Amino acid sequence: MSLDYSKIKPFVYIVVCKDLEPRQVIVQACHAALESGIHQEHCEQFPSGMVMLQVSSEKSLLKAQRKIENKGIKCQLFWERPMKRYTALATEAIPQDKRHLMRKFQLLSVSQPSWWQKVKSVFSG
Repeated sequence: MSLDYSKIKPFVYIVVCKDLEPRQVIVQACHAALESGIHQEHCEQFPSGMVMLQVSSEKSLLKAQRKIENKGIKCQLFWERPMKRYTALATEAIPQDKRHLMRKFQLLSVSQPSWWQKVKSVFSG
């Protein structure tokens, strides 16, 4: 059975800094998605889903933004005022035939950061 690619809706990609607290990762990703919806004219069809990706830091996020935009994909950075830094970005809706451009980025992992494991081990043993 072949897929009808004309019926596959595009995806929005969210890239978030992994050096945030785990609960902040989710919040910042949501902020970026909202900002993208406000500032980007996505496409004629509403996106059918989101893909959550991660980078290690704000510096990596800014580097990712440049790479993504160099591929001709618009994206919206999110600035977190209290943290005084960029924490996440969201792309415009990316159609199926261009999704391969985002494969280089790592999928979001929701595991606790290694520094948190070290803190827990000090207090538990």
